[in-house]
Amino acid sequence: MKKLLLSVGLIALTFSAFTQTSVDPPAGTSIEQNILVIYPNPAREVFKIRYNGTEEITDVTIRDVDGRKVKTYDKPKPEKFFITDLTPGVYVVDITVGSKVVSHKLIVEQ
Repeated sequence: MKKLLLSVGLIALTFSAFTQTSVDPPAGTSIEQNILVIYPNPAREVFKIRYNGTEEITDVTIRDVDGRKVKTYDKPKPEKFFITDLTPGVYVVDITVGSKVVSHKLIVEQ
C-alpha cells in the first residue's frame, strides 16, 4: 500500500492508494473512503453529501481550522448544505453516521 501525506496549513491528510483490482473494497477500508463524498470541493454557496450507506446521517458539523463549531445541521437529509454565511477558507466537516464520525476537509471560496 502506498501512502501520500499532504499538508495544507494546519491540516494534514493521509491518502492511501490500494492496488487491488477486485470490485469489493479492500479489507480495512473505512466508510469515508468508499461511500461518503462531499462535493463540489472547493465550494462557493452550497455543498452536497453523496452517501450510499445503510446507516442514517444523524449530524453534520462544520468546524474552522481552530476546531470551533461554526455550523451544525441536526438530522440532515443528504441534500444541499448552504454555506453562504461562511468566510472563504478551509473547514472541517464532521459527518456522524451511526456511531462513527467521518471528517472531510472543505474549502470555501468566494
